[in-house]
Parts: sequence; C-alpha cells; structure tokens
Amino acid sequence: GIVCLGAFVSGLLLLRNGVTKKNFSQLEKGMTRTEVEGIFGRQGEILGSLKGKDIRCWQANDGSLVNICFLNDCIAEMKWNDSHEPILGTIRHWLR
Repeated sequence: GIVCLGAFVSGLLLLRNGVTKKNFSQLEKGMTRTEVEGIFGRQGEILGSLKGKDIRCWQANDGSLVNICFLNDCIAEMKWNDSHEPILGTIRHWLR
C-alpha cells in the first residue's frame, strides 16, 4: 500500500515537473535558481560563469534547450531554444 502510494505521488511529480514549454512560460526574471530547479525538477548543466553571471542549460525530452543566465542567483535572461535553433549566439551575447 505505502509503496504504491509513493510510486503514484512520484509519478504525479514527474508529470508536473519537467523541462517543457509550459513550465518555461512560468519563469520570470528575478526568480531564483532554486525556484527554477523546482519547476524543472532538476538542476541545470553549468555552461559557464563570467563577470558574476552563471549560465545554465536544461534539455527537454524533444531536444529543445532552455538557457538561463543568472545574476546573483536570480534570472537575468532566459531563452527557449527549439531543437533546431543554435544556442551559441545567445550564450556569446550573455557573456559580453
């Protein structure tokens, strides 16, 4: 009984959390990294840090990428990149 309940609750959390365009639309500038990780359900991959900026990336199941630039651990800039869009230009712009 308890094991089944735990599996059910875990399944519900996986449906609610995740890297999706719907969850991305909930993000706002100024949100903390912890809040973002709560929405996406996991930590992002660190792409780089420069001049107090921390850039992290999350990948969706369809190959799309979310890139977020944090300043003082809060969202400064963010971008959803469909699986066919290049991300290097966005990252270069943020690191200037």
